[in-house]
Amino acid sequence: MRVEFGPSEFIDDISWPGAQIQHFALAGTDYGALFVPRTAWDDSTAIQVSRELGIGLPPDAYEIKFDTLESLYDTHPAHGFRTRAELGLPPYTLKELNLLGGGLLASIDMFDKHVTCSGYYGCAVDDNLRLSYYYMRLYRRYGAHFKAKGLEPYTSTGGTCYAFLRR
Repeated sequence: MRVEFGPSEFIDDISWPGAQIQHFALAGTDYGALFVPRTAWDDSTAIQVSRELGIGLPPDAYEIKFDTLESLYDTHPAHGFRTRAELGLPPYTLKELNLLGGGLLASIDMFDKHVTCSGYYGCAVDDNLRLSYYYMRLYRRYGAHFKAKGLEPYTSTGGTCYAFLRR
């Protein structure tokens, strides 16, 4: 089992001008890492990240959203993030979760090779502790990787918010 990467595409619509999505799949589930320029999006996440991390976010940073493609493309505002169980999918094993995290990391690396920006930021869904724990595990596992690429990693105490900013 491995992560399979698909295309990277621009999302040229009014809601996310300049946004790009990197497609990848794991075990038959299609995912996307969505990169939204801070200037093209509601600044509420950036404000929350700045407040929780005690840092300022540059205007040329990108917010990262990560979910199944089905959820990312869903325009119904009430749906939002849905767990694998809510999507009718079985839970992942620890090995699969690690592969999924590696797919997200590789998506960030691919995007970072083609776009010049000062960094990345995001927040997990506030009411989903398991997701926050997952992001904390990814942060601990890949923090040194980001440092080696010149990105300083930051995270909130509970793992809800994170940022990777150029030094």
